[in-house]
Amino acid sequence: MQTLNQLKSNETAQITSLEGENAHIMRLCALGFVPGAIVNVFKETLMGGPSIYSIQDSKIALRAADANLIRVAR
Repeated sequence: MQTLNQLKSNETAQITSLEGENAHIMRLCALGFVPGAIVNVFKETLMGGPSIYSIQDSKIALRAADANLIRVAR
């Protein structure tokens, strides 16, 4: 299974699970990154900077460390 930060620009996947500490999971859920949601990589950045994701009619920037906590399936 892939993590969100492994996807490339314009790829779409479904979130299957979240990992990490409870505080991180709650923050990601509050942003809309919940199991079952469809997410698209709107803009990928180089060198581990934040990438922009499109989810539930919003665009959200996440650091690579945060995106690594999100498991996805294509």
